[in-house]
Amino acid sequence: SEVGQAISGFIPTVELEKLKERIESALETTKKRVLILIDDVDRLEKTEIHALFRLVKLTADFKYTAYILAFDKDIVTSSLQERYSNSTNNAGEAFLEKIIQVPLYLPLIDQSILINYCFQGVDQALNMAEIELTQDQASNFARLFTRYFGHSLSTPRKAKLYGNILLFSLPILKGEVNVVELMLIEAIRVFYPPVYELLRTNKDAFVGTFSENRYSNNDHEKEKLKNALENAIDLCKGATKENIISLLKELFPKVISSYQNTIYGSEWYSIWDKEQKVCAPNYYSRYFTYSINSSDVSDTKLEEVLKECEHWVNLREDKNPLNEVLCDTNAEKLIQKLRVMAEGLANNISLSLCIAIAQKAKDLPYRLQLFDWFTPLIQGAMLINELVQNFEKGARLDQIKLIFDHSSSLDFILDIYKWLKKYDPEKPEEINCLAESEVNALAIYIVDI
Repeated sequence: SEVGQAISGFIPTVELEKLKERIESALETTKKRVLILIDDVDRLEKTEIHALFRLVKLTADFKYTAYILAFDKDIVTSSLQERYSNSTNNAGEAFLEKIIQVPLYLPLIDQSILINYCFQGVDQALNMAEIELTQDQASNFARLFTRYFGHSLSTPRKAKLYGNILLFSLPILKGEVNVVELMLIEAIRVFYPPVYELLRTNKDAFVGTFSENRYSNNDHEKEKLKNALENAIDLCKGATKENIISLLKELFPKVISSYQNTIYGSEWYSIWDKEQKVCAPNYYSRYFTYSINSSDVSDTKLEEVLKECEHWVNLREDKNPLNEVLCDTNAEKLIQKLRVMAEGLANNISLSLCIAIAQKAKDLPYRLQLFDWFTPLIQGAMLINELVQNFEKGARLDQIKLIFDHSSSLDFILDIYKWLKKYDPEKPEEINCLAESEVNALAIYIVDI
């Protein structure tokens, strides 16, 4: 501030014309040319752009002095147009023509070079996050990105911006979302901002599927989605409606249903959860908030739980793999996600996980409601029933008894039994079955507990 005061105190004492003469005299004496380069003019605020060009206009006639101004002509012209719109319709361009003596236009970069440069940034971001795509994932991303964003990749700056965004988001969401879909959502953020904003603020409109209830009419909801999409697309520069809609069909079944009347059953939800897709209600928000909310549970933590189960041989409660993960707020999501992961788990991991849940039965909330099987406690019993299918049949009865022995709640034991006893003698290999003799043996064992 002292320097500023000194300068402001000095300037009024010197007549500007004499000051200019002294500067020009110095330039004449040295006979050295001064080149002033001002880059990124288009990134300034509108008022700053106006001020900069006024300054250049006032000082551009110094001897031995030249200016190089680098900017996006469309952006600067638009900004100046607003300032001088009272004169002519092309006032911004006319103003530039009076100041710029020699306009130089950079040659367009070949599209393939820009895409390769962009992919270098993607590779760097993946390497920094220590994420390795499979060949199928890499091929799928390259195909979709080139098809839906290649024509919008007009400058190296946009390619660099996209790479920088991935450097931020990939490490944060590693293991928590579908990597390819995250990179596509981030591309929407860079190249189609109005569409990204629509997605970010309208979760319910895009997740899951439309109701399958034959008495419900989804036509109004579908029209509302289509109108919102098309309004957002109209705000995207240089984008075709068909291209963006095709992209969103790749990501959101509701968009497909809105334009093609395709029906998706509820069984798709578990598939989308397994693949951590953006259309899954349990994953959608992660793509836009870059975080796991308090009612959710990290997928990477659940993977750690399964690894701990594999080595949890003493079955001590103080070493329970769920101790550091399970809480009242996330119990529902935790059980839901474990049910998705349950199929095909190894016998020893399945047994340990059943015992871990049984020990935590008193910590699983039970809320009185019309459909009580949606509560975490009942969901926990259903999960154990599904995990039992991974046990070897010969050892299944003894292992279920061991689970009962570790349960912290008799009510929970009864809930498990209720789901296990669904025996159908005509379908002895049905997934939810025990032999009738095993069901009876369990009933006797529960009475003796």
